[in-house]
Amino acid sequence: MKPKIIVIILVLIPLIFAGCVENGEVVPDDNETDGGTTPVDNNSKNNMTPPEDNDTDVNVTPDVNETANETPVKDPESVLIRLQNYASLPSEVEINKGDTVVWQNFQNDPKRPFTLVSEDRLWENTTIVYRQTFKYTFNETGTYNFSVRPFSQRMSGTITVK
Repeated sequence: MKPKIIVIILVLIPLIFAGCVENGEVVPDDNETDGGTTPVDNNSKNNMTPPEDNDTDVNVTPDVNETANETPVKDPESVLIRLQNYASLPSEVEINKGDTVVWQNFQNDPKRPFTLVSEDRLWENTTIVYRQTFKYTFNETGTYNFSVRPFSQRMSGTITVK
């Protein structure tokens, strides 16, 4: 057992020191400016760089998406609509395109499931039990109506996407 450990140590020590020794190559520091002198390798046979071909016509068109007056892009937001006390609160919401509306069932006395209905058929009728949520991201501008069954008269609302 001891000879194996000694052999492993003898192999690892030179490897560790080999990584710590410089190889003589000069690496410029990114923060330093060029002092005007560049070391030349006189032993190299091909020390010349081929000349650039300046005869090629390159038509560069600016990217259409790059404009000087770009409007800042807002991160999508989420808006919560609480289903509680047999009402949807708030019943009217105004959001931006790409925002998400989250409906959550807070009806706890008595606890009962609600069925969320999109009057515009954006989603299938979805049953939401106590403390559960349903999320929908609005990617089109417009005005959308929803209702909550079985209390559609009292539990309805409008989402305006601008």
